[in-house]
Amino acid sequence: MTTQVQYDPARLTALAGIARKANSARSGMNDELHDQRDARRDLQARINRVRQMTITGDAAAAQSSAEEAKRLEAELADLNAEITVREVELDEVAEAAASARANLKSALKFAKSEGLSIPTALAEEAQNA
Repeated sequence: MTTQVQYDPARLTALAGIARKANSARSGMNDELHDQRDARRDLQARINRVRQMTITGDAAAAQSSAEEAKRLEAELADLNAEITVREVELDEVAEAAASARANLKSALKFAKSEGLSIPTALAEEAQNA
C-alpha cells in the first residue's frame, strides 16, 4: 500500500520561516560573540595598564595594582570560558541554519522541477535554487 503525499505550498513558507529563524539566531549569537571578544580585548588592555602601574608605582600602589590585576585576570578567565562555550553554541546553531537553508533549497528545487506552485514570497529564491 502506497501513501499519496499531498503537496502544500504553505510548507515551503514554513521551511523558509525555519531557515530565517535559524539564520537570525546564528546572526544574534555571532553579534554576542563579537561583543564578548571586544570585552575581552578591553579587559586585556585594562590588565596591561594595571600591570604597568605595578612597575611604575610606589610599594603600596604596586601591591594594590597587583591585587587588581589578579582580580581582572580571574574575570578574564571567566570571560574566556564564556567565549569558548559561545563558540561551540554558535557552531551548532550555524550547522542548524545551514541545514535549514539546504532543506528549503532542496524543496524549492523539487517544486520547481515538478512544476508545482511556489509562494510569491519565495519566487526569487526559487529562481536561484
